[in-house]
Amino acid sequence: MPKVSVVMAVYNGLPYLNDAVESILRQTMTDFEFIIINDASADQTSEILHQFNDPRLRIVDLEKNEGQTACLNRGLKMATAPFVARQDADDRSKPNRLAEQVAFLESNPDYLLLGTAGELIDDRDIITGIDRKPVTDQEVRAVFAGHDNCFFHGSVMFRREVLDKIGLYREGFRNSQDYDMWLRIAEIGKVANLPEPLYQYRLHAGQMTFTSYYRMKAEWKLAQELAEARAAKGDDSAHYEAGARALQDRFSDFVPTPQERRRAMAELWRGKGVAYMNSKKYPQMLYCLFRAFLWEPDNPDFWRGVRNHIPGL
Repeated sequence: MPKVSVVMAVYNGLPYLNDAVESILRQTMTDFEFIIINDASADQTSEILHQFNDPRLRIVDLEKNEGQTACLNRGLKMATAPFVARQDADDRSKPNRLAEQVAFLESNPDYLLLGTAGELIDDRDIITGIDRKPVTDQEVRAVFAGHDNCFFHGSVMFRREVLDKIGLYREGFRNSQDYDMWLRIAEIGKVANLPEPLYQYRLHAGQMTFTSYYRMKAEWKLAQELAEARAAKGDDSAHYEAGARALQDRFSDFVPTPQERRRAMAELWRGKGVAYMNSKKYPQMLYCLFRAFLWEPDNPDFWRGVRNHIPGL
């Protein structure tokens, strides 16, 4: 039995897939299996995956597209190791990532979930900043209490045994299945992030559509409501079923208004600006905030939030 099961779901993974796979195969800790679910990709994803000659790879090519959440659940069901790690198909892991995470979890048996800080990279592999996440269990819970996420999905490692207690990703969530799962894991044990940037998160134009942006926001709200339902009643199943149906009804033929498009683009550039601010790269931060301003100059609530991210204001 391997020490770690690494799970990846991929759909049309070009042009970053090769680097993502190699970043796992080149880990300093070699005792792992790498489960990759190809979600009926229409590009050369399958050819790229099958060019690797490594016995640790377990590749599944689906004939019909199922979506990321269903594919991740396929991978989790195949996992055999005591630790499960995630990897996204457009990101990269540093060579010592798995070793550092296993060492922490083995030394801290009361921790169930562990992420890492991340370097932000662009489509040319240039490091544009560092996003440092809350480190301790207490710090993470404070972020969760403020209704926010603080894990790079692809950076996490968790104990496979937690799946017996909380279940898999919930397939009513298409974009924020990770946030919903982390909230559920945090209710039964400790969670944390390593302070070192052991993961490289890629920011690129193709990673989000307007529909996925607004669905993600709606899913975050549902995940928070479900956590409140569990705290109050101990069970959220009825609320989840109703919420999942509402998401399907709202976004099955969603077309954003021009105002919603402008808001999404402004939020995207503001988020990049905050990442640069956290890396103390202030000229880049100001450039991104200016781009956000061009998309939505007349939203006072938005700009009050921007002001809070600019040092000295």
